[in-house]
Amino acid sequence: IADLAVHYNALVTVVRDQLWLRDKLNELGRTVSGNISFDELTGTSISFVSRTLDACAGVFYLYDRADAACNLTASYAFVERKFLANRFLHGEGVIGQVAVEKKPIMLKNISRDEACANSGTVSEPPQNIYAVPILFEHELLGVIEIATFEALTPMKKQFVDEAVPIIASQLNSSLQNRQIQDLYRNSQAANEELQTKTDQINVSNNELSALNKELQAQASELQAQRDELQAQTVELEKKRFQVEEADKLKSEFLSNMSHELRTPLNSIMSLSQLMISRGIEKDPEKATEYLRVIDRNGRQLLNLINDILDLTKIESGRMDIFPTKFETRQIVERLLDTARPLADKKGLQLDTHIEGESVLFSDEDKVYQILLNFFSNAIKFTEKGTVTLQVREADTKVFFIVSDSGIGIPAGNQVSIFDEFRQVDGSFTREHEGTGLGLAISKKLTALLGGEITVASTPGAGSAFTLALPLTFHGESLSADTVPAPPPPAIPSSGRSGPPRILVVEDNEIASMQISTALQDNGFEVVVAKDGAEGLEHVRQDMPDAIVLDLMMPKVDGFQVLELIRSRPETAALPVLVLTAKEISAAERSRLMHNNIVQLIQKGSTDREQLVASVKRMLSPHKGVERQQAEAAAGVAARSGAGSILLVEDNADNRLTVSAILEGNRYELSVAEDGEQGVRMVRELLPDIILMDIQLPVMDGIQAIKIIKSDPATRHIPIIAVSARAMKGEREVILAAGADDYVPKPINPDELLEKVRKWMT
Repeated sequence: IADLAVHYNALVTVVRDQLWLRDKLNELGRTVSGNISFDELTGTSISFVSRTLDACAGVFYLYDRADAACNLTASYAFVERKFLANRFLHGEGVIGQVAVEKKPIMLKNISRDEACANSGTVSEPPQNIYAVPILFEHELLGVIEIATFEALTPMKKQFVDEAVPIIASQLNSSLQNRQIQDLYRNSQAANEELQTKTDQINVSNNELSALNKELQAQASELQAQRDELQAQTVELEKKRFQVEEADKLKSEFLSNMSHELRTPLNSIMSLSQLMISRGIEKDPEKATEYLRVIDRNGRQLLNLINDILDLTKIESGRMDIFPTKFETRQIVERLLDTARPLADKKGLQLDTHIEGESVLFSDEDKVYQILLNFFSNAIKFTEKGTVTLQVREADTKVFFIVSDSGIGIPAGNQVSIFDEFRQVDGSFTREHEGTGLGLAISKKLTALLGGEITVASTPGAGSAFTLALPLTFHGESLSADTVPAPPPPAIPSSGRSGPPRILVVEDNEIASMQISTALQDNGFEVVVAKDGAEGLEHVRQDMPDAIVLDLMMPKVDGFQVLELIRSRPETAALPVLVLTAKEISAAERSRLMHNNIVQLIQKGSTDREQLVASVKRMLSPHKGVERQQAEAAAGVAARSGAGSILLVEDNADNRLTVSAILEGNRYELSVAEDGEQGVRMVRELLPDIILMDIQLPVMDGIQAIKIIKSDPATRHIPIIAVSARAMKGEREVILAAGADDYVPKPINPDELLEKVRKWMT
């Protein structure tokens, strides 16, 4: 839970920073748009940017093409002094250099002399000076320079970089308006001059004709500029619409993300609190079922966090590619092992058609991630029928086609499904969960691998997603396989009888307990070391048969432990499995592979059975033990008692959670899985209380509440809304629809019981 909190806080920070950036840019756009004069535009722009960055000073220089110079036009908290210039020629000082290169310049650790000679902003040295060119269609309009006494964070720097194009667009329009006004005044002056000359002398017809042609040319030029301004106005309106659409998507995403995070957290926190308060001895079978729900929802949260981290790494250019050679049949078997249980659960058939024995040189894990997303979506959106995978090779490419007989995708949505956070159905009544990140990540990973994704779909008849990849990856590789690793020597025998001894080197007490319990339950002897130094001492005193090694530890870290083990002849071939939560870089992966680790496993990406299987493979064929499995059946006992409750909830884990909270209170619980079914069961059962989720398929909770409260036969029944939707104002909307009370998810068991007792009496 602590690890989840860390990842969740990191996710919240990323989303909060992006919202701050979007809001500030939208506010800037509104501030500088509309009927605003040129002087107001420059002054407002530098003031807004400076205040947003908490700058100590800021200046706005307008570029004069005729003189090839930048002239001070507007400023923020700027004091003119004799050693601070108001005009910079090309290449003169920081301002002049930015004008020449048309690229921003960041100054750090500035001395007093440097500040006075080059900045034109302050006489005391700030910590950062950031000068940015104002460009419109690659044409220099001016330069903005900001000085701060605090370090300029990446987010604030990104704000400046994205704010400048908005200012540039408005500045260009303002400059053109001013130019049109000058031309208009010149035209009026010319007309007045013409009238004066006509009154004074008898101008020849030829001269008048020439002058008229000149005026007509000026009029044509004015008309052309008016047309250009009209086109720019249309473009600005288009951008305004795009911003409004982005705001809509942002609100929809935040609402859905709140639901996606709070739904699994509800089960984890509520069932954890129940187990803490009741203990596990009273009903071990139910405790086991609760733990399975906690584990399943914890993995759901981890997958969501991993998707966000993957998207962040791709967007920032930090996603590494590790190409290796692998067979298509190999990755198909891996996919089927993962997807078959999901298909069996829904009664779907999985078919495969593989043509030939293709060998790929690419990043196997990323290819697997893309195809697994295709499989997961196909199974999710198919209620009956078949999901099929076809593999064929043609023209130095391999094609993976995943097709299904599901609901299909409307033609108008087949492009937008690859956008971040975009879903075909983002409403309260959507039947399928998700954040809309899977296909966006798949599209970006495919581009990194040099491939292409296409989709063909007919609503009601299914979809087919095709991944086309080159047989050989030709992009920039950060693979650990670029330098061949030395072959591992034969694994020596310890000469000890009895079960294999595994040394677990892990500083986290909970993690070491989990690993030890899993291995001991499967017949292994386990020795635990709390840090690298203690682990090396165990190896020296009594060499184990294998090591499970963490990387991030005090005193001596896992990298050092591994290298010291490999440096000694007697331990050079000792099998080592690395189990870590650290995000491994390309250099670190290469370092591990060249020290002959057997396997690298990310914490949270494998369960205890998979860990035990990995350890057995590591020891095979020298010292294996038979795998032991134990499964406990669980169920929810039927209850009857003094009060009847109808729970309207589509999520099976949440239904189990509420059922567990109400257990022992003699309530008779009935369940409806969508809003329409809930309304029907209310009329049939007339329960004492209704627990209503809000995000439901077929009919959402808001509509269901309104229907129940509008019926004289059911309006008296108290409705407690139980919702994971926690955006500002949503509670008020729910209560305004007719709900009598509200319990947020994750559910506090005591709060829910208190509300039920309150409305039951």
